[in-house]
Amino acid sequence: SNKNACTYFRCAAACFEKVRDQYTTYTSDLTPDLLTCQVHILLAQAHEAVLEKSLLDQRSPSVNAHVAMQISEYYQMAILNLMKPGINSIVSKRFRVCFL
Repeated sequence: SNKNACTYFRCAAACFEKVRDQYTTYTSDLTPDLLTCQVHILLAQAHEAVLEKSLLDQRSPSVNAHVAMQISEYYQMAILNLMKPGINSIVSKRFRVCFL
């Protein structure tokens, strides 16, 4: 269900946040910026599940627009992290293009 999907995406985001916030030794593919990027992507996906449920429930357009705007903001924050110099060399261009 969409509710379960939302919960799982949020739990996954919380795991990445915990790794980012509580551990200080990172491998090159688990830098704080990259972990933050993952958090934003997972939160965007959680909100996409919320939006899908909202659309199925025929909620008001203003509610749907608000959720869609939040999704857009999460993806924009992820893109900003992907463009940072340290991440630019880790993440493939092919992956980054998916967000542009």
